[in-house]
Amino acid sequence: VLIVLSGLMLGMLLAALAFTYCYGQRIGWERMMRHDLESNTQFQSLPADQREQRIQTSLKFAPIIGYVAPAVGTPIYLLIVAGVMMLVMSSLMGAQLSFKQSFAIVAYSSLTGLVSMILGIVVMYIKSPEDFDIRNPLAFNGGAFISSEAPKWVTALASSFDVFSFWTMALMATGYAATTRKMKWSKAFTGVVMMWLVWVVIKIGWAALRG
Repeated sequence: VLIVLSGLMLGMLLAALAFTYCYGQRIGWERMMRHDLESNTQFQSLPADQREQRIQTSLKFAPIIGYVAPAVGTPIYLLIVAGVMMLVMSSLMGAQLSFKQSFAIVAYSSLTGLVSMILGIVVMYIKSPEDFDIRNPLAFNGGAFISSEAPKWVTALASSFDVFSFWTMALMATGYAATTRKMKWSKAFTGVVMMWLVWVVIKIGWAALRG
C-alpha cells in the first residue's frame, strides 16, 4: 500500500512540475504576474515606478515558487486533508478508521488532480497564450465565466463549484463509505461536503481581504 501511495504522490508531483515547466515556456510568468497585480486595488494605488519594481521583484520568485510549491505542498496537503477527514469521520460521522486508511482514501481520490493537470497542459498548447487562464485552465468551474472586473470574493465563490472538486469529493465519500461498511455513501458525502464548505468560506474571506 505504501509503495502504491508513494507512486501516486510521485505521479501527482511530476504532473505538477510538468505543468509549471510548460506554463513558464508557453505562457510566461510575466503575463500572469502583471494580470494578477494590476487587478489588485492596493497595487493600482502605487506610483508607476513602484508598481514596475514590484512586478520585477515578483518575477524573480514566481518560477521558484512554481516549482517548490508542488514539491512541498502536495504531501503537506494530503497529510492535512487526511488528518482532518479522519477526525470528521470519526467524531461526527461515527466511523472507525486509522490515519493510514484516511490518507490512502485522500491520495486515491486526489488522482483527479492528475487528470486535471494533464488536460491543462493540452489546453495550454491549444489556446493562444493571451487566452489561457492558469486559475481556470479547463473552464470547468463557475469562476471561468465571471468577469475579471468582478470582486475577487465573487470569483472565489464561483470557482469553488468545480467539476473536478465534486468528482474528488464523490470518490472520497466512496472510499470512506467502503472502509466503514456501516456508513452509507450519502452520510460520508455529507461529511466531505461539510469540510468543503468550510474551505469555501475561508477562500472567500481571504479573497475579500485581498480586495
